[in-house]
Parts: sequence; structure tokens; C-alpha cells
Amino acid sequence: MKDSGKLYLKTPIGNLEIIVEHNNIILISLVKEALKSDSLRLEERIKDEFSRYFDGNLKAFSLPYKLDVSQFRKTVLEMTRAIAYGKTTTYLELSINAFNHNKARAVGQALNKNPLMILIPCHRVIGKNQQLIGYNGGIEVKSYLINLEKQHS
Repeated sequence: MKDSGKLYLKTPIGNLEIIVEHNNIILISLVKEALKSDSLRLEERIKDEFSRYFDGNLKAFSLPYKLDVSQFRKTVLEMTRAIAYGKTTTYLELSINAFNHNKARAVGQALNKNPLMILIPCHRVIGKNQQLIGYNGGIEVKSYLINLEKQHS
């Protein structure tokens, strides 16, 4: 088994491509087609955690990951990871909590480039009027994930 490669998972929101490098997840994205997966050391653990998440039985992922992003984006992504399962916050609240002032637009731009969708739950960040806005996987996917979590929290 390899410690680097690609894994494809069919999920209720579509096909996920999960790229692993040196036993750390570095990218999760939606793709149109699930290709042949590599045989990875983390494969069973990844499949298990994502399966339990989509079944409503996993509230927090424990998968290893690596973020190769700027310090600003890393701060935003780590603060986003701390948002509790089944809860939401706004871009404004997240920016104030992370930086003590309004950088909501910059926070939104950082989350738009989240390399680890679902694992870092940027779907839990919504607009100030409780609007579902700005999700790279699409608003339908964001809505699905929020409703899944609220149903099981």
C-alpha cells in the first residue's frame, strides 16, 4: 500500500476525489467521475470516517491532513474546523472571532479556496442574514450538508 495517491468515494453529494500525500490528506474535491483509486494506507480509515459522517454517526473527523496555504488562510480554516457539528456561523462572526475585526470578505475568499471540503467544514459558514452563500461545491451541496448535520445533532 502506498502513502500517496488518489482515492475516489461515491457519496450522497457526488464523487469525492481525495488526494493523499505522505499519509496526509491534502485535497478533497467533487469530481464528475470516480476513477480507479490507488491502494492507500489510509484508505479504510478514510472510507470509514466518510461513511459514518454521511450516515450521521460521525461528528468530528480524525483524519490526518496537511494545509499548504498562507498563514491567514490557515487561521481561517482552523477556526472553521472548530465550528461544532450541526452549528453554523457567519462570515462576519468568524472574521471577528479570528481577527478581532471585520474581514468577512477576506474570510469568504479564503473559504472559497478550502482544499479540504467537508473535513474542514466551510459549509457551516453562512451569510449574515442566514443565507446559504459562497460554497465551492454549490449551494445545493451546502444545504444538504447543513441539513444532514442538523438532523443528526
